[in-house]
Amino acid sequence: VVGLITSWSRHNDLVRRFRDLEQEIKGLAKDNQTLEEMLSFVSLDAVKEFEVRKKLNFVKPGEKLVVFISPSPVPSPTVEPSWLDKVKSFFRRD
Repeated sequence: VVGLITSWSRHNDLVRRFRDLEQEIKGLAKDNQTLEEMLSFVSLDAVKEFEVRKKLNFVKPGEKLVVFISPSPVPSPTVEPSWLDKVKSFFRRD
């Protein structure tokens, strides 16, 4: 009787494991399909050309490259207090 219960429990564990693995296989197959679609897209010559032009600033013969540069922030000048302001702040009572 104990052997039968042990076998039944083992069988249920294996069935559960089998179902989990089937679900994992389905998920991996879906991920694989998505990756294959992405690979076929990035393998297109137009996509390759776009990436080379964008990242490496390549141009075709006869074209001119225009690069837009955003202005860098200019720090505001700090005003040095005058000697009179320094004396006033020294004697100030806060």
